[in-house]
Amino acid sequence: MGMRITAEDEDSGIMDVVLSLPVYRAQIVTARFLAYALSIVGVVAMIYVGMMVGIAISGIALDMSLLTAVIIMLIPVLIFVLAVTMFIATLVRRKQVALSIITAFVVASYMLQTVGAMAQDTPAEDIGMISFFTYYNAGTILRDGLVALHISGLIGLSLVLLVLSLYRFERRDVGI
Repeated sequence: MGMRITAEDEDSGIMDVVLSLPVYRAQIVTARFLAYALSIVGVVAMIYVGMMVGIAISGIALDMSLLTAVIIMLIPVLIFVLAVTMFIATLVRRKQVALSIITAFVVASYMLQTVGAMAQDTPAEDIGMISFFTYYNAGTILRDGLVALHISGLIGLSLVLLVLSLYRFERRDVGI
């Protein structure tokens, strides 16, 4: 979804037509970002409903407050990944290069979190804290519940990336 905010239309040549309309670049990027963020909320809501139906059908007794916390935490994590993807797409003109960078970012984040979790009481544990996967760990959420600092941190970083994306997209030539 983050690639669709700017990169897809640039690669297909549609962005120059869109930008010929009497709207600001920031309006286009912000509206698309908010639309995709809203679609993330919708997908997470469908996951929640599916979980509720599955539990009702199976008859398994589960603590729904804990499962709800795990599902709700998907929203800031996915919005953060959306914002990172959008930012990379505004930095790099070619869609395939941007996709490679964001894939490497996600894989590296996962590896940092995994190594950090395994290497307790070492500097590697501290390095693992920079991974966004550290803040979406279902086991931790089930044990501690939602952590407001994690949610606000991910949303805050997403907003910073949105602003940086707007700044970058306003100041660059759009590929034709």
